[in-house]
Amino acid sequence: MDTKVEVTSDINLDIGYRLTGDFKETNGRERETTDMMWPKIGLSWTGLEKWGIIENLIESSMLNVNFTRRFSVSETYEKTSYKVSPNWTLMWENSLYTTLSMSFSQENRNVKNQEMWDRTWAASINLKYDFSGKEGFGFPLPFIGGKKIKFKSKLTSNLNISYSERESYNNPKMSTLKVAPMFTYGFSQTVTGNLSMNYSRSSGGIYGYIHQQVGVHATANIEF
Repeated sequence: MDTKVEVTSDINLDIGYRLTGDFKETNGRERETTDMMWPKIGLSWTGLEKWGIIENLIESSMLNVNFTRRFSVSETYEKTSYKVSPNWTLMWENSLYTTLSMSFSQENRNVKNQEMWDRTWAASINLKYDFSGKEGFGFPLPFIGGKKIKFKSKLTSNLNISYSERESYNNPKMSTLKVAPMFTYGFSQTVTGNLSMNYSRSSGGIYGYIHQQVGVHATANIEF
């Protein structure tokens, strides 16, 4: 069951509730499981660029915040989990797109009177910007008369940086950093290509190893 509420012209609220049950009988043994999701809340807020010092820097923005609590129980276990994940997308006056994201989740379990838990949090930033050209170029030859050959080109640059940590009741913290720039190019609709790079570094965990990885990928397409 979901209920949508328009708080203001810029703020919308989505509240949900779900209850499910499952009953099984195997070899004469009955097993019943109940799963409840409450509360499930989603907030959407546009127009934040009209407030404070960012008013003259941001053209448009949207903030989304989601929160979920889930509870499950059966004869052998009891489990409760929480997750919150804000996300803010901004378009700057110079046409730069920025997305800021965070998430935090935790799960607590009681399995046959043994307490267990897992916890994860992550943050990321994504930057996107488009470069375009339409002027064209010319050859300094007399019979051409200074005319230019027109073309259209577009370069899209994208940079994603993320960091996350994960730990549990029986495993120490493990952290991961990722950096991934990517460039996509189009020239006069006949030449296209992309160049992507990625770097990742993981450390911690049970053995405390440090693992690093670097990758480069490039493609080019020409249509005649």
